[in-house]
Amino acid sequence: MKMTAFAVALLGWLFNLTAHAAAIGEIERTAKIGVAVSALNLSIEEPDGSADTETEFSPVNFFYTDVFLNDYHYWAEVFYQSATFEASTTNIGQDVKRLGFRLSLQKQFTAGPGWQLLGGVGAYVSKEEFTDRFTKDVDGFLLRRYEDRSENILGGLIEGVVTRNLGERWDLMFRGAYEIPFGDGVEAFSISAGVIYGL
Repeated sequence: MKMTAFAVALLGWLFNLTAHAAAIGEIERTAKIGVAVSALNLSIEEPDGSADTETEFSPVNFFYTDVFLNDYHYWAEVFYQSATFEASTTNIGQDVKRLGFRLSLQKQFTAGPGWQLLGGVGAYVSKEEFTDRFTKDVDGFLLRRYEDRSENILGGLIEGVVTRNLGERWDLMFRGAYEIPFGDGVEAFSISAGVIYGL
């Protein structure tokens, strides 16, 4: 809950800062907010053995982006993910939940009219819960049960974003991202699609 409150407060602060500056004429209105859904390929840095990979769909994520300096943009995002990893004789099955906040710096590259192409790097923090951890034998019976674990994870990410202007203040967005944890967390590759609205 503390991480959720922090992420929401940070997004609110970024929004208010940009709105205030635009209101007094210090900067052009370049702030945007958006929503996206994602398809994810997830794997776990499992300290007690190994775990299978899983493909899941993520519920809606919310993000905020703005120009930082010239062709550089920043991207702030709150995310939630959950997945169930299947157990086997060698892979530890478990339920995984992640709640976190991403922040990245993106460089804008030349693209055609109406298109925008960005590449970026960043970091994320997340609270990750691993529950109902067990292996099973070839007949499907419980082989071994493991203790639940909870991790506060810091990780790095690289990403690419493509947007297409839809007119007025709306843009269509596609994003690919790779996240790697600096610890025993979840490694993720995601492809997202969403819409962006200019404030």
